[in-house]
This record gives sequence, structure tokens and C-alpha cells, in this order.
Amino acid sequence: MMIFLAGVLTTLILVWVFFKIQTNNFQDYINEAKIIKRDLEKLYQQSVKVADQIVNDLEKKINEGKETIEILEKANNSGYSRSKKIQTRPRNLKEKGILEKKLSSKQNSILQLADAGWSVKEISQSLGVDQDQVSMVLQLYKK
Repeated sequence: MMIFLAGVLTTLILVWVFFKIQTNNFQDYINEAKIIKRDLEKLYQQSVKVADQIVNDLEKKINEGKETIEILEKANNSGYSRSKKIQTRPRNLKEKGILEKKLSSKQNSILQLADAGWSVKEISQSLGVDQDQVSMVLQLYKK
């Protein structure tokens, strides 16, 4: 009987140790989950800040684009209208026999801004093109 009780007691101790180990493992998992949750909350806050910055940058670019359109309208001495075409350089260049194909809208904008007195750097920044490209367009078409 004593051996039986010793066996039962040993079994109970082993079961208790097993549950204690498992409880510690679960507690470790819970602690790890709390750390992950905290890290995810930090990442979420950072992503909100980044998204806000992107929105602010886009709004700034939109406003710069609107200002550029206003300047182009003033330089062209006509109101901006989707149905009304803006008079561009190719017409004058065709008369001189220099150009046979139409210029792109970027090239037209470069020429108009240059006519309005803008520097190569200002045109480059405003239109988002490389300064070398602006210089090349001006050299090719502004004669």
C-alpha cells in the first residue's frame, strides 16, 4: 500500500510540475503577446504620422501646381479652360521652319515659363524635371 501511495504521490507531483511548466509557458506567451501588441501600436502611430506627412506633401504639391497654372495663364494672357487650347511655341517655330512635330505639354510649359522670366532652376523645381532637360529644351526650341 505504501508503494501504491508513493506512486500516486509521485504521479501527482509530476502532473503538478507539468502544469507548472505549461502555466509558465503560457505566461511567457501572454507576455510576448503584450510586447507584440505594444510594438504594433507604436508602428501604427508611426504609420499615421507618415501618412499625415504624405498627405501634407501632396497638398503642398497640388498647391504648387495650381500656382504654376496661374502663372502659365498670366504668361499666356488667357484664361485657363479645358476646352480652350493655350497658344504655344510650336506655332512660331513652325513659321520659322524649325519644328515639324508638336511639343509635349512639359516642353510647352518649359518654354512658357522661360518666356515669363523664370530661371532654369525655378522651371525645373516647378515642373519636377531635371535642370539638364530644361536647358536642352530651351537650347533646342528657344531661338
